[in-house]
Amino acid sequence: ESNGAIIQTMAGINRILSALNTSYSPEFLISNFSRDVQTAILNLQAEQSLPEGEGKAAGEKIALQTVKDIPVAMKAIWASLRGEKLTGEAAIWQTMFDRFREDGAKTGWFDSKDLDGQVAEIDRLVEIAKGGFKGNALRYMKSASELVENANQAVENAVRLSAYTNAIKAGISRKQAASLAKNMTVNFNRRGEIGTVLNSVYMFANASIQGSANFIRTMGTLKGDKTLK
Repeated sequence: ESNGAIIQTMAGINRILSALNTSYSPEFLISNFSRDVQTAILNLQAEQSLPEGEGKAAGEKIALQTVKDIPVAMKAIWASLRGEKLTGEAAIWQTMFDRFREDGAKTGWFDSKDLDGQVAEIDRLVEIAKGGFKGNALRYMKSASELVENANQAVENAVRLSAYTNAIKAGISRKQAASLAKNMTVNFNRRGEIGTVLNSVYMFANASIQGSANFIRTMGTLKGDKTLK
């Protein structure tokens, strides 16, 4: 948070570029979902195949049900992010999403803001509250960006919520289920001491490092099904 002007400037540019390529990109919904499902299920298979005490879902068989429950999980997340209340089975999944967030399983988004970024966001909210031409323009822009961002968040967390819920149903503790869900793909809240600097000089550095580490762990520990590997 206390880097020099050059790093801070580069960080600001990369935050904009990463957001345009991810949370503000409608196309990202499709490509991210297809990658997320494949990666998450492969990693979940690896966690299931590890010995007791090593895998987060050791000995369990929840991968297939996790895939089946993705649509209802996505529907529940989308409604919750928009402040809507669902009924029936979907309402139960909304309750699970509340617990999912309470347990810290929801991953942070790609463009995590530094202190200056948070100050700028507060300034924008003040302008919106004032109204007028500038305030209304910012409000419309914010509404449009939130629509796309909420859709992306629903996609990003649907597989995680499904895995979290099915892990709890299988008898895994909420804490362990949250850890399993959060680390199924890239955990954007984990970045290390120099994560901010790395992401400033190389866009998606954190995601690339974690993705490679997860891939090595999965391919090195996945047992049993050689066809899947």
